[in-house]
Amino acid sequence: MLITNAGIITGNKENPFISDGAIAIEGTRIIEVGKSTELSGKYDSHEILDAKGSIITPGLVNAHMHLYSSLARGMPFPKESPKNFVEILEKVWWKLDKALTLDDVRLSAMVGLMESAKWGVTTVIDHHSSPNAISGSLNLIADALKEVGMRGVLCYEVSDRDGASSRDEAIKENADFLDSLNAKSGDLAGLFGLHASFTLSDEALDAALEANDGHGFHIHVGEDRFDLEDSIRKNNVGVVQRLSEKGILTEKSIAAHCVYIVEGDTELLKESGVLVTHQPQSNANNGVGRAGIPDLLKKGVRVALGTDSYTHNILEEAHFALLNHDTQNNGPLNIDDLKLILSENACAASGYLNVKLGIIEAGAEADILMYDYDSPTPVNSENAYAHLFYGLRGEHPKNVIAKGEFIVKDFILTNVNEETILERSRKASKELWDRL
Repeated sequence: MLITNAGIITGNKENPFISDGAIAIEGTRIIEVGKSTELSGKYDSHEILDAKGSIITPGLVNAHMHLYSSLARGMPFPKESPKNFVEILEKVWWKLDKALTLDDVRLSAMVGLMESAKWGVTTVIDHHSSPNAISGSLNLIADALKEVGMRGVLCYEVSDRDGASSRDEAIKENADFLDSLNAKSGDLAGLFGLHASFTLSDEALDAALEANDGHGFHIHVGEDRFDLEDSIRKNNVGVVQRLSEKGILTEKSIAAHCVYIVEGDTELLKESGVLVTHQPQSNANNGVGRAGIPDLLKKGVRVALGTDSYTHNILEEAHFALLNHDTQNNGPLNIDDLKLILSENACAASGYLNVKLGIIEAGAEADILMYDYDSPTPVNSENAYAHLFYGLRGEHPKNVIAKGEFIVKDFILTNVNEETILERSRKASKELWDRL
């Protein structure tokens, strides 16, 4: 395929924007990028797609989400409103995840992935939980990824909250899934999932470490003050220090949130090389505060952006992050910060999947978004990311290409019948809510 006549936001620092650009694709990869006039004559035998001035960007990566929550939208509120974050877990999410069947797991994944794809997300890093439907759940999510045509990095949440038997089954689900992976596939990878320090005993952490054969961990860290206070009360150290001393936080691991950390933790996060993921809309919704992302970035900590499945629109999450930090004591985020954060999303996913993502250049994977974006102002190398975060954030891409194939074309999902699946999900969600 040869795409011509596009404005290309490349993700490349040296050449961030190409006007009247073209992209040549063979198989799953980009083989050349340049001006339309330069490439048109070289690839006459390729299928030609005239972008007609569309803006093209790399496919997006969501660095922390929970596909299992996709059937929660509109579900009844608890009879007694939660008063804090722990009660939100106990009265909402821990009731929901326990009510999921394996059929619900797959359907919920399909719904979340379809919506993600329509917002231009081509790779998801998911953190799953379904305590009464553990065994085989990750393979079902992997099947959903394949059906929609996306890439994913999956894990199952290990926790002591439902007892030793459930904990051990969760450990086995992670280990079995990781053992089954083909490291060269480029489509699917895994991490070892852990819930959070306050639901994990030393015994659980030791068992997970023993079962994990060199993979990174994916864990919530200091999402709420309770996680920090619990660790200090039980272990005399904060969450980051506890997990660092255990060997959980490594350059392969993800530490989601990090809202509540203490003095010295930033240095530990940097030294470990762990990836911190920022989910500002979810944090605001749960009333837990804001992570000190500007300070983490200044200190050299790796930071990526997730949505926690509060939304599937990662660009809207980026826009909210810009607004959310404007009044924070440790300084605002700016567009350059968000460029760095989104590049870390792609860098992390590239490392897990062993392919080059998040950039439009020769040799990179052909994960590409095309937006019908009729801007009232010029788009160029200096302001392309301002258009991305302030203009394109509210736009669905017209076309989404993943692994060199359309997964969305003319705003329609190509690999699945969306209406049929939504009809099933409406029925299944009602039945799920009745079980809560």
